[in-house]
Amino acid sequence: MRSCGAGSTICTTSSMSQDVNKQQLLSSCEACFSYPCNLIRSLIFEHALESYRHKLHEESERLFNPFPRTKLLRFWETNSACSEFKEYTPIDFGSLKKHCQGNDSQDPACRYIFLQSKNARARLEFTQEDFNYILSYHQVMPPFLDLVFTCGRQEKLQDFHYTAFRHENYLHRGDPLLQDMSKITPLGRSGRQIQHCYNLHSAERSRDKWGWSIRQTVVFHSFDVDTGRSVWIFVKGNDIIENRIKTATSSTRSTSMDVNSHRTLTGSFDASLIVHAHIMEWCGEQWRWYINEMEDRLRNKAKNAVLANVDHLAGPEMVPAPSRPGTLILPSSPRRTVSKSSPASSPTRLWNSFTKRSIGSKTEKTLPVVETDPSRPIHADIIVEEPQEIDYGGNEESIERMFSFEKLQDLHKTGEYMQEALMVLRQNRNIIKEIREHYSTLLESDDFPAEIKDGCRLGMPEFSQRALSIERDLEVQQSRLETLNVLLEDRSNLFYGVQQYASMQASKHFATNAQASTEFTTAMTARMHIMTEKMHEIALKTGHQTVSMHVITVFTLLFLPGTFLATFFSSGILRWYDEEDELANSTYSWATEHDRLLLYLEILVPMTVLIIVGWLILYLKSRDKDSEEEDELRTSLDLEKGPENPQ
Repeated sequence: MRSCGAGSTICTTSSMSQDVNKQQLLSSCEACFSYPCNLIRSLIFEHALESYRHKLHEESERLFNPFPRTKLLRFWETNSACSEFKEYTPIDFGSLKKHCQGNDSQDPACRYIFLQSKNARARLEFTQEDFNYILSYHQVMPPFLDLVFTCGRQEKLQDFHYTAFRHENYLHRGDPLLQDMSKITPLGRSGRQIQHCYNLHSAERSRDKWGWSIRQTVVFHSFDVDTGRSVWIFVKGNDIIENRIKTATSSTRSTSMDVNSHRTLTGSFDASLIVHAHIMEWCGEQWRWYINEMEDRLRNKAKNAVLANVDHLAGPEMVPAPSRPGTLILPSSPRRTVSKSSPASSPTRLWNSFTKRSIGSKTEKTLPVVETDPSRPIHADIIVEEPQEIDYGGNEESIERMFSFEKLQDLHKTGEYMQEALMVLRQNRNIIKEIREHYSTLLESDDFPAEIKDGCRLGMPEFSQRALSIERDLEVQQSRLETLNVLLEDRSNLFYGVQQYASMQASKHFATNAQASTEFTTAMTARMHIMTEKMHEIALKTGHQTVSMHVITVFTLLFLPGTFLATFFSSGILRWYDEEDELANSTYSWATEHDRLLLYLEILVPMTVLIIVGWLILYLKSRDKDSEEEDELRTSLDLEKGPENPQ
């Protein structure tokens, strides 16, 4: 009787405890905005819970859309009879709350919750109230928030591919009181459960310039080791995982995840392992193709550093001859013709062709400056007034474009993609290894149910083998990336070397041309000095001649009046009287012949006017001709400058 009484007391106490636990759960759900401080139990310290709550409040605007047009929040769960999977999408918070706790029935045997955003860097399409309530109702462990914080709206990448595996286990096999603290029989919760969360990354196709994007899936899983009820929460920027889970649960080929598997404890545990395997396979399936395209991209961007004829592109044959008007070249050079180019050909444009590549130009050499005797005149045939512009063709590419800084940036960008992928592969391997070791440790634990241990003798080794296979595949892809990374470093160093070699060769060629220019300037300076001395001598002779001309001019001016008068008197216009009778009849000793004077003036005046007019015509024509020549010279100079092409 005592024992029966004691048993009745224990049953009554257990029933009261479960009612209290259920009331605590409902109170926790009502206080969902204080998550995770509202959790009934947690292994996290109080100050850490408060820190999580404060951080979630700070990040809420970035993480959640307060007014989503369509909530991307869906349930995929078994019905009450565990005969099929059904989908449910809550319209608002009230419908979500009613679906979870609106009736007194137990939790479904398996519940998948898919939380989704429009893309990997967009806010989750549901409210913070929805999120807090789901986590509060299912008593989700607080470290799950560490992984959720990597989601949401991000203008720049945050928490650069942060990954983690966290777990909290509540087995309590040896202490029934601890188990009763969270046991809620009406909901099918025994209080003994394992729960863990993690995130994995994979390469997925995208529409950006690169064509690939590394995206993550955040996973939370809770499994009741007594009732076999499991809860899954997936956070992702698309519906890839959701579609795979729905397909696997409806598959007729493989029934390891169908609804019937959740009718037994062992079947439900095996189904949980298969779900983990699906996530693991997703994180490793696209890396081969991602690395293949990265390898192609690297080889295409670095091929110039390996295949380009750098000696030709940066060699002396690509340096044009000095193009300054008046440059001296060897008269015996058979490869260059002396001609005057069109005004569009300018020294500046020819100098800009320094880096251009020309097929068949390897035999051309820089033409040296001739050292000539300044005292001897230089023949016009050995003076290049302006060289013709070299036509390099439209298909040729310069060393500056082939090894530009932009292409070097592309190589570094490819290196960033490689380092990112290497880091993700290492992290994925570590997470998969932790999951595998965690389940191995659980099966070896004395607190873990013997029924599951016995029922998973085949399922657990198969899961471990599959996880190891994925790890090895990720290791192979990691080795490929490491090899490509070494190749990238070699190509980058070669790229740097080509740039330095080209810079050194350019400096050498510029120095050579500068030396040639200096020698030319020296020769021209010496010649100008000789010409200046000769001009000085000519100026002295001209001065002496000018003095002589001045003397001649003075004497000419002295005799000019007398010469004019003698000519005029002897012209017959004046008649002189020789006899006395003629003198007596005249006041003067001479008389004017008016008819002769008139004839003289008739001839003199028109002739003078004609000479002046003729001179004026010749003067005006000469001035117009000089003006035209000046205009032509100005036009020629303008054309030589060429159009301004801003770089």
